[in-house]
Order: sequence, then C-alpha cells, then structure tokens
Amino acid sequence: LNYMPFLLGALLCIPDRGKWGKRLLLVLMMFLVELHSYYYAISGLFVLYLFFLYRTEWGENRCLGKRKRGGNARKREWAGILAKWGRQTLCFVGFALTSVAMAGVLLLPTAASILSCAAGKDGGNAGKNPWEFGWDFDALLYGGYGLGLTLLVLFLLVLSLCRKRARLLAAFLIFSLVCGLVPFVLNGFLYNRPKILIPFLPLVLFLSIETLEEYWTLSKKPSFFCLLPAGAAAWWQYREQGEIWIWADAGFVLLIFGVLWWNGRAGSQRAALPERADIAPGQTAEEVRQMLCEGKRTFGGYVLAGLLAAMCSMIFIFAVVLHRGDEFIR
Repeated sequence: LNYMPFLLGALLCIPDRGKWGKRLLLVLMMFLVELHSYYYAISGLFVLYLFFLYRTEWGENRCLGKRKRGGNARKREWAGILAKWGRQTLCFVGFALTSVAMAGVLLLPTAASILSCAAGKDGGNAGKNPWEFGWDFDALLYGGYGLGLTLLVLFLLVLSLCRKRARLLAAFLIFSLVCGLVPFVLNGFLYNRPKILIPFLPLVLFLSIETLEEYWTLSKKPSFFCLLPAGAAAWWQYREQGEIWIWADAGFVLLIFGVLWWNGRAGSQRAALPERADIAPGQTAEEVRQMLCEGKRTFGGYVLAGLLAAMCSMIFIFAVVLHRGDEFIR
C-alpha cells in the first residue's frame, strides 16, 4: 500500500489541474505511484481518469440537463458532450503518458517479464468466467481480497444512482464491483481477482460521503428501494459466512436511512411553514423557517453523528479482535 499516499495526492491535485504547479505535481504523483507499485499502477491511473472526468464540466452536468426538443438539437447536444469528453480524455492521457515515460525504465522490463510468463502463472481465480456476476458484493464488503467496506457504503452507492451528477460514476463503480470483467481487464487479462480494485477505495468513499452530505444538507428523502441491494447482500453474506454481526451492520444502515428520511420529511414540512410566521411578532417568515431548520437539523445532526461514531467504533473493535489471533514474524 505504499502507493496509496501518492494516489491520494494525485486525487487532490485534480481539482486545480489548471495551475501549472498542480499539473507538474499531478504528473509527479502519478510517477511515484508507478514506481511504488507496477501492479496497481493501471488501476490507479484509471481511478484518476474517472475522478478527472467527474470533476470537470462533464461531472457538473452543465450540458446534461433537460434535452431540447427536436432531433437535430439532441444530436448537437450529444456531439458537444462527446467532444468535451474527448478533450478531457486527451488532456489526461497527456499527463499519464508523461508519467509513464518517466517511469518507463522500470515499467517496460516489468511488463515484458509479466507477459513472458503469463501462461505459466498461477492465477487462482483465472478459470472463473469474467462475465460472472457476484451479487453478494464480496469485492466491496467483508471479503479479505476486496475493498473490505460495509453495507452502508453499498447503500450510499445505490443512493448515488438517484443523483444526476453522480449517476454514471456510481453505475460504473457498482458494475466494476459486481462483474468480473473489470478486474480481469485491469489484471492484464491474467485473472479476475478483485484485489486489483483496492485503488478504487478513495473514489468509492468520496462518492459515498458526497451522497450522504447532499442528502443531509438538502433534506432529500432517500427511496426505500435503495435498501433492497443492501438487504440482499446482507442475506447472501450471512448465508456464506454465518456471522451474526452482519445483521448488526444492516441495523446501522436502517437507522441511518431512518435519520435521512426523517430529515427529508422535516425539510418538506419546513418548506410549507412560512404562512405561520405571523404567529411570532417581529419575525419574518424567513427567520422562522431558519430557526426551525437549525433546531431540527442540530438534533438530527447529533443523531447522525452518533450513529456513524458507533458504527466506526464497532468496526474498530471487530478489527482488533480479528487481528489478535494473527501471528507475526519477529
């Protein structure tokens, strides 16, 4: 995992890529990722490319709004979108090729060595069908060969599909975590082990927390249908592992869903209260709405923070108990 700090550094450089200093720093971070891990370099560059697109005008959905009526207008709109994607892709390819050229003295011999012995490599899962779908989300959840996250992240990823800006990215991340084709390609067509998706971890967490923040701050109601994938994954994981703590994890997801739904319901009620402002003398409707908003949001914020803190504490305690039985080399 020595590459991870530099991957995070490259992700932090992307929002300010217009500055020449940040461009040089972005190339340097890519270069250091490739030096530290040739195996994860391809996944790391792919994650940076996805985040690069997400933080551009394409990610802001400025040209993905309501389509104009008429076939010609729609064609021109999609032509503009594709042209913008192409320009952003070429811009990123320039950064990536510069870093690869800098690290080529190590990358090229390594790639030649890997490809020369690909036929005799023990791939473990090489015989699995790349098109096989793992609906238990083992690549995302508690498996030791994947991202190792919880049901809350799965729930937030599914909830991200309801956000226009994040819909494409969330759909691709879910597809990558379910279908073995993406790990198979990122592993150089050798095998489809999901550990190649570990560089996706910062992107998955970023999208999840962005969705949680948006639903909380804008008082949006989450859909009950977003709970179904998390419930199905919990049942599959419990059937395979038989661990009762999986249902505790599902309980936290239900509680956080309830807090978000309550906050969204309270927000819709607050929007209908300005007519009652005449009850409080000397206060405007906007002041009454702001007062109600702050009071309810503060209470709900404490509840949400407490749930997240309890969840993190449970995960930490479980990790300590899990690793107490490990044997380390002296």
